[in-house]
Amino acid sequence: MSGGSPNEGVARLDRDLIPLPLPEGVSSKYILVDDLVVHFLDAFPVREHIDQNGNRVEPPLLLLLHGFPELAYSWRNLLRPLADLGFRVVAADQRGFGRTIPVSLNVDSESDPYPYTYAATPLAPFRPVNLAQDVLKLVLALGYERAACVVGHDFGSVVAGLCALTRPDVFRRVVMMSSPFSGAPATSNTSFGAPNQTFLSAAEALAASGISERGVAQSPNLALDALFASMDPPRMHYQHYYSLPQANEQMHARLTPAELHAFFRAYFHIKSACWSASHDDGLSSPLKPRPLKAWTKEEAALLPPYYLMPRGQSMPEVVRVHHPQGADLACSQAWLSEEDLAVYAREYGRTGFQGGLNRYRCITGLGRAGDTLESISSAEVNHMADLALFARKKVEVPALFVAGEKDWGPCQGPGALAKMREVCPLMKPGDDGIVFVKNAGHWVQQEATGDVFNILKAFLSEREV
Repeated sequence: MSGGSPNEGVARLDRDLIPLPLPEGVSSKYILVDDLVVHFLDAFPVREHIDQNGNRVEPPLLLLLHGFPELAYSWRNLLRPLADLGFRVVAADQRGFGRTIPVSLNVDSESDPYPYTYAATPLAPFRPVNLAQDVLKLVLALGYERAACVVGHDFGSVVAGLCALTRPDVFRRVVMMSSPFSGAPATSNTSFGAPNQTFLSAAEALAASGISERGVAQSPNLALDALFASMDPPRMHYQHYYSLPQANEQMHARLTPAELHAFFRAYFHIKSACWSASHDDGLSSPLKPRPLKAWTKEEAALLPPYYLMPRGQSMPEVVRVHHPQGADLACSQAWLSEEDLAVYAREYGRTGFQGGLNRYRCITGLGRAGDTLESISSAEVNHMADLALFARKKVEVPALFVAGEKDWGPCQGPGALAKMREVCPLMKPGDDGIVFVKNAGHWVQQEATGDVFNILKAFLSEREV
């Protein structure tokens, strides 16, 4: 870390961290991984692995990647059971989250020690290909050449999918949860027209390129934003909202600790199977999710308000009306106790959300400092462009998808599940390859830990191809 003698700063940083309430047999550790000090939760099998010559060998590695707004802590209930299957199980706070910090952090500074800001933080480290690279480097830093399996939930599913797509020699199996993985984009955001389309002049080709007068390719998400804005009432997609400069301010800076705790309770609840959608806000959706057929106003209107938000509202405003009470609260607390919820509120209260939000800015290609809740624009840089190197590539290892049956996540993108099957040819057909867990919502590994463990156990026990 930079700065002459960082001992005092490091001590102050450590003093700010309350020990996590971890299950027995799960440890909290740190490791240097390139430009990061990565915090991770670690669980080893009780029985040592001995080879045929009687030598102790390292157990196979199993990686767990969390989503947003989550932490490595989201895997707390699965770490020990999976380790008891004979794996070393590692769940890390990913870049921008929790207790993982940049090596360049100025711990001597009296200012905020987590300097993720909308305007000043470079986005390049948060682009998806670099997030997958972070995971590869973690594997190597832990002393392994390969991981038996990488499991990702929510945005972690995207990263896990990219790990398996780009380095199948390292990541030998992949499990994606809640968010379908559709592979690398076919091209950059520039529209190239029909295959083998040629032009008689450079001017004609440039006119067809989709490049604006200021030399920036327009994000295709702008057209979607225009569609959502034209709805009655006008809407905004949550990923577009997360790409705005106001998101972190509204979800963090403007909230007291008590309000942040309440926000997390409402947010986790509304996306869980406990949400009854009984509030009459005019935007609540049917409890039974189904895949959208296309991006039309009629189909988009099916999405719940936390995915397609009332335009002009903040996420805390959207979920506040759905804060659980009575039986709903008891249902929510059954899978997410107040002690566990306090971990999220405390960690995000300390760090803010911008580190996690930066990955949404990369995948949407939207958001600038001057944008508002009513109007969003294309970003200056396309952070998905380097993924074009893997265009049309398939995932060459066994793949599994798991989600809660009451989760809208797998359904919100038209054709997403079918595309995932196309990208993952080694995914088993039917319900063996795409598994929906009954009585579970978006936070499937927390809401239905036992069911998810049994699904993972069966998948991990299959013979390697």
